[in-house]
Amino acid sequence: MRVNKKESPSSQVKKWFRKLNIEHIKYVPDELSRFKSDVINMRAFLITLMYNTTTGA
Repeated sequence: MRVNKKESPSSQVKKWFRKLNIEHIKYVPDELSRFKSDVINMRAFLITLMYNTTTGA
């Protein structure tokens, strides 16, 4: 899977998503509201955003 502009094994991506908790989920709408430009690929944007919440990037 491609996450954060890098190829990652799907098992690693699943591991990242298992780490998500309610605070990570609450972070996503806050970040979306601050993002000013149009998002062309919303799916990729959300996956990267959620990935970044678990890695602290």
